[in-house]
Amino acid sequence: MKKTIVIIGAGPAGLMAGLEALQNDLNVIIIEKSSFPGGKGASIKWGDYLVDYGPHVFHPATESLKKLMIKYSGGKEFQPKIMQSLYVEDQPMDYPFRISQAISHLKFTTNLKIFFDYFFVKLKSIVFKPPKTNFKEFGIANFGNTLYQICFGKYSERVWGCSAENISIEFAMRKLPSLSLRSLLIDSLSKRKKSHTSYHDSGFLYHENGIGTIFNNIAADLLERGVQFIYNSTIKELILKDGKIASVIVNDTEVYLDYLLTTMPLGELVSLISDKYCLFTKYSDAMQYRNTIFVNVILNRPQFSKFNWSFLVNERFIFNRVSEQKNLFPTFAPKNKTLITLEKVCKNSDPEWLRDACMWRSDVEKELGFFGVSGNEIDSIFINKLEKSYPFMYVGYEFQKINCLNDLASFKNLITTGRYGLSIDTDMHDSMQLGREAISYLINQKVSDFYTQHEEICKTRAA
Repeated sequence: MKKTIVIIGAGPAGLMAGLEALQNDLNVIIIEKSSFPGGKGASIKWGDYLVDYGPHVFHPATESLKKLMIKYSGGKEFQPKIMQSLYVEDQPMDYPFRISQAISHLKFTTNLKIFFDYFFVKLKSIVFKPPKTNFKEFGIANFGNTLYQICFGKYSERVWGCSAENISIEFAMRKLPSLSLRSLLIDSLSKRKKSHTSYHDSGFLYHENGIGTIFNNIAADLLERGVQFIYNSTIKELILKDGKIASVIVNDTEVYLDYLLTTMPLGELVSLISDKYCLFTKYSDAMQYRNTIFVNVILNRPQFSKFNWSFLVNERFIFNRVSEQKNLFPTFAPKNKTLITLEKVCKNSDPEWLRDACMWRSDVEKELGFFGVSGNEIDSIFINKLEKSYPFMYVGYEFQKINCLNDLASFKNLITTGRYGLSIDTDMHDSMQLGREAISYLINQKVSDFYTQHEEICKTRAA
């Protein structure tokens, strides 16, 4: 008789886990809280417009993932040229940016201060090794205080709602792993011929009907192959017996299982377990998250800008990022109109989280006024919200997470994975890889090894 695996979450990680579970001859049940698959990778149709949960493209980290995405694209995949920018001052700078462009955009005195600060930090480090224990210290050590504050420091504090001294160095190493003023200078002075465009890496994939179409196709294939989907569901309780998860209460129904793979936010999983095991109570508050509000604005103009997305770094801005879906594929909006998405990261307790579309109108008009968009050009506004979209990597967070995962490993038939399940700021392809890899660790009872090695799995680039 086949063993049953219950997978919580029909996002990129959960769907990949479902495919892998079928390969291992398991009976698969996927439980999803929303009414559709895709999770953060879903695409939403709004009349004649198509929009994602923020700007999404797929970067195939492995050849096997690339082949899988092409398979489920049905020949409608394409490689978009991604253009990004940073609004540091009044004019956009290409991102990743070049020193030559920064010099031309910033004041002469600011440039002098940037280079003075950087060389002062480097000279000082010869005598005294500067500490790198948080985001701010990492940024100053790599860029000097002036450039760090202009491009990263103040922006990060706006996004996360706290001092950069409280943000973990792990977050800095994820976002700026090999970037420094030194590397930017070397690139600028290099004699190698380079294409000085604002196009980002060209190895992306997208679907002409939205990235969510791929996940819809995967879900349809799983359904056809016998996988049971339970949508609009709430996990009310985990039933534990003899050190294992025996079943889950979904809405008001008990679902029995042999294995449980969850992609729900780690904090939610911990809360469910802490009801039975007091040991996990201490982790409930340790796992912190930020939400994202997507304010979608339909404009009566054919294009807003040439960029796919722009980071609104300057403190004058209300929102954190703006993206234009039509720049990925022209049919995502009518010819004479476009749709832009303004993103705002916040907490549940922030008043912005409770606003409806009408309440965002004045902020939208103020923000877009900077870009020369008049109020008359705003056709309509609608919003999407994504709760717990980003794990908050505060100082000390990584130690709490490691301890939490070590304790969770005591349940041999339970594994948590993906962006949310591991409380890790990964890209879509990493979540898919983590979902797929987790199955073999789970059925071979090597869950502890998975938690130890999941960072390396994200770095895998083998075929």
